Amino acid sequence: MDSKIDFSSYTLEELHSAASSIDSEQYPERAEEINRLIQEWVVIHPEEEDNTKIV
Repeated sequence: MDSKIDFSSYTLEELHSAASSIDSEQYPERAEEINRLIQEWVVIHPEEEDNTKIV
């Protein structure tokens, strides 16, 4: 049984790390959530945006 991971408290760097390491075929919902949170973070904190590519 998969437990729910709360990615909402992750930093932008942690979100990018999670996005690059997650198996998006096995966990498509998690991958989608991570990418959504990255996009939201960039909107909320544009001054902290880095140039890491969204996976």
